[in-house]
Amino acid sequence: MYLVWGCTRTSVNIDVEGTVKASKEGISGEAKAKVAIRNSVELVSALSFDKCFTIANNVNETNQGYGYYGNTKYPIYAFGKVRTYFTLETL
Repeated sequence: MYLVWGCTRTSVNIDVEGTVKASKEGISGEAKAKVAIRNSVELVSALSFDKCFTIANNVNETNQGYGYYGNTKYPIYAFGKVRTYFTLETL
């Protein structure tokens, strides 16, 4: 499995064009400027791990050293400062 968290997304498309004109006593000047900002995605953190190990721990209710989620027997896993748990569903 591959766990991704802290994904920052900016969904902005901005195109700005501007012109500045100035004149005084027969002297004039003009300046043009353009600014463009596009979409971007930044991956802050990700981690891959063994799904078989995780499934076996859930089935066998194996504590990973961080206890269990709520009143369940789903072990809590630590990824740095992030804590998570995984549930099993019957399809």
